[in-house]
Amino acid sequence: SRAYSLKAYCLVQQKKTKAAMKACEQGLKEHPDAGDLYCTKYAILAKQEKYKQGLQVVNKALKQENLENKKEVLFARISAYESMFDFKTAYRYAKSYVKAYPKDARGKKELTFLETR
Repeated sequence: SRAYSLKAYCLVQQKKTKAAMKACEQGLKEHPDAGDLYCTKYAILAKQEKYKQGLQVVNKALKQENLENKKEVLFARISAYESMFDFKTAYRYAKSYVKAYPKDARGKKELTFLETR
């Protein structure tokens, strides 16, 4: 799955967004539990400011029974809500994230930021 993510990022750098999305889709067909691929797809959409579509990708990932890299997907969900200026929901998810991962400095930093919103 990592190879598909890297390919997608390379394609984005070449301004081939559609091909990057196809690389993610192809990777997800082969690796439906690969959280890193969902995060890559979310990042591509977020770069285009398509946050609602990105959130759909994140939510689809979280429905996978054996999701790998769940921590990264959960953090992406916080970012999606924050990008849509839904700070209340982002804060709620940040609190649950920090509860699940109390040693994660990035999560604590995000929670502190959201407390000011």
